Amino acid sequence: MSCGSEQKKLSVIGTRSGDLITVKPYEVKDTVDINISDFVEDIEIVRLETSKGALAQPAPVYLSDNYILTGIVEMKLFERKTGKFIGNVGYRGRGPGEYYVSIYYAQIDEKSSNIYMLGGLSVGQKQEILVYDLSGKWRGENIPLASNAPKGVFSVDTDNNRLRIAVLPFDGECDYVAWEQDLEGSMISGVKSNHLGAYSDYSNEVTKTANNSNFAFSVFDMGKVADTLYYYEGGNKLKPIFNIDNGAKKIYHFYFELPNMFLATVNTKPKWSTIFVDKETLRGAWCRLRNDFLGGYQLPIDYFSGGYYAQSIEPALLFERLEPLREKATGKARERIDYILDNVKEDDNNVVIIGKLKK
Repeated sequence: MSCGSEQKKLSVIGTRSGDLITVKPYEVKDTVDINISDFVEDIEIVRLETSKGALAQPAPVYLSDNYILTGIVEMKLFERKTGKFIGNVGYRGRGPGEYYVSIYYAQIDEKSSNIYMLGGLSVGQKQEILVYDLSGKWRGENIPLASNAPKGVFSVDTDNNRLRIAVLPFDGECDYVAWEQDLEGSMISGVKSNHLGAYSDYSNEVTKTANNSNFAFSVFDMGKVADTLYYYEGGNKLKPIFNIDNGAKKIYHFYFELPNMFLATVNTKPKWSTIFVDKETLRGAWCRLRNDFLGGYQLPIDYFSGGYYAQSIEPALLFERLEPLREKATGKARERIDYILDNVKEDDNNVVIIGKLKK
């Protein structure tokens, strides 16, 4: 769909101004199905080890070549190839190396043998990125942050002693929305929060797609109209690259970038719906994303991150989606569905479905 002849039948829905592409949702009429095979090379099905300590809640998935990290309240580390449970990465608490309430963002860096995590803070705790080894043990020191980060997304570059971070900038609490610093905590450059300042509500978000080499992020504030997906390349400026224009009307939204398109999930009450627009042709439509590797069940788009499609799903919910498709599926999709339904038990740990994005 994304690059085939069928797209030529769709309307041009985007306008371009310099590097910025804009879509007006109320002008988009078409609706299409698109398959993740348009974006993903193939999929891996990883059954996480089922044991008392290993049980993981459905949560964001952070990947490296050899590891899977997943969780929110408790972060669990697994071998990617086998699903074997390695251990918890840190624990909730208020002591050294512990995080308060939950983790907002994480990064596995096999090159430095480190896991980096940013969690919630209790009163009096320092703003730091927690550092653990690849067994989940705290390293004994963290990366201090040069400014406040109620919630944040980041990228650590140990080779160049650099950290880039974008945060949910609470009004009156955060001077910066994005900055670059060294790993000792000294600010190198930053972007003031200005109009991106958000109401102090943890229901608001900052998101990062990280599906290419650019640091792309957006801020979601429930009290505002839609804003913009930005690139942050260091320095004191942001580059706007994609947004939706809903006039003066509020519209809840999340942005995602894939190699050849932008997507926006927006709340068109009573449901969430997704728009895609091709970066080159500016053609697009409302879309339903289908996992055609597993019979074509519908997916939300927020499993694309870090150059992968990665979904952690409870067996019972996966069965509910796959069983109606089993008899209709053919070829490799049928083999995969049979494997899951015949081998996974309803009370097993989660199944992680992973697909690497095409270049």
